[in-house]
Amino acid sequence: MDVSTERLTIGSHALEVARIAPIDASRPTLVLLHEALGCVRRWKEWPEQLAAATGCGVLAYSRPGHGGSSRQPGQRPHDYLHREALEVLPEVLRQERVDSLLLVGHSDGASIATIYAGAAGDDRLCGVVQLAPHFIVEPEALVGIRAIREAWSTTNLRKRLRKYHGPNTDDLFRQWTETWLDPAFGAWSISDLLPRITVPMLLVQGDTDEYGTLAHFDLATQRVSAPLETVLLRDVGHSPHLDAAEETTRLVAAFVDRVTGARSPGALTT
Repeated sequence: MDVSTERLTIGSHALEVARIAPIDASRPTLVLLHEALGCVRRWKEWPEQLAAATGCGVLAYSRPGHGGSSRQPGQRPHDYLHREALEVLPEVLRQERVDSLLLVGHSDGASIATIYAGAAGDDRLCGVVQLAPHFIVEPEALVGIRAIREAWSTTNLRKRLRKYHGPNTDDLFRQWTETWLDPAFGAWSISDLLPRITVPMLLVQGDTDEYGTLAHFDLATQRVSAPLETVLLRDVGHSPHLDAAEETTRLVAAFVDRVTGARSPGALTT
């Protein structure tokens, strides 16, 4: 499957973008929003698997300071996820001429998808998939971040991340850990946006997720009035699309079918 790459200029930043053409042009574009240490390349083969299974076009991009996108040094503002959702993402969609979309967010990307779905008022949006979402700051997430910060100092983690982020690596890791471990960030919450989401939602989480608990499922169940599905995958960690790629792909393809009212041309079967 052909993946085309390009660079977009948004403000002072150049973003790397990857696109896969749709099998069925009537279907929404799946817009992938990556995790805190993610980028286009860290989705690995999953975008191609997703495109084949759903028939949808797929759009992925690396946020400023991630992957092959331009650097973003300095301190990270506590509202960085809102800025990504309401400033960067809309401009990506505009420049890429996306007419119909379904957001697929992982971790930080799931938070961005939540903010966009709850605040942007985009009639083109037909659904949201959230992998390992976080709507609040949990103590468990901070334990996981402290553990990976220790691994940064004691293992080859920095070298492994440099393979994806190059010269962005040090700034990116410092900004993420400093922001989330800042006591002032502890009150961060986007749970107030959940009732404002009007499109169907699919939440997927692993039962061994080192950064979150089922508290996020509970919040969504309590606050979301739109159609909502939650799936807990056994023996799966923080990255369901990598830890259980086939099962996660099947779940997303079935969700796309329900949202669009048609069966995916390349839907996986058991």
